[in-house]
Amino acid sequence: KSLISELAPLNPIIVSGFAYGVDIVAHQAAIENDLQTIGIVAHGLDQIYPKQHRRLAIDMLAQGGLITENKKGVIPLPYFFPKRNRIVAGMSDVTIVVESEIQGGSMITAKLAFDYYRTVFALPGKIHDAKSKGCLLLIKTNNAHMYYDSIDFLETMKWAPRNESN
Repeated sequence: KSLISELAPLNPIIVSGFAYGVDIVAHQAAIENDLQTIGIVAHGLDQIYPKQHRRLAIDMLAQGGLITENKKGVIPLPYFFPKRNRIVAGMSDVTIVVESEIQGGSMITAKLAFDYYRTVFALPGKIHDAKSKGCLLLIKTNNAHMYYDSIDFLETMKWAPRNESN
């Protein structure tokens, strides 16, 4: 939440795979900060998965929405989740991995983003925490910049906050 709040002056569009955890927190933070937010889903738009995110999906319609490459009736099969990550990576100027084990959706998205010549950041975490291992590996292998703080992030990206007169 604090990361989105810190970046809010840039008016970014928040994009994710609409998964449990950090993705949902990012979308909620985007709505709280009046930012556009887009979830890429791994099923048809006639349903919401996970079902607990239905209310958030409805709220997102006013500030972005959901995107899928699947037609109506396609259910969220495991095969579709890694596949949709290429859309997440392709739509984003920068991918920020907040937490990840060595294998998982965030690591797939980060690799795709890196392969697409997009910038990747990873938040370092505790070295013995399984959910930090992926981020630490991305940093160690130079596949991601370390996310230190918003000032360092802005300098690395060569971005400046939006000016109130713009």
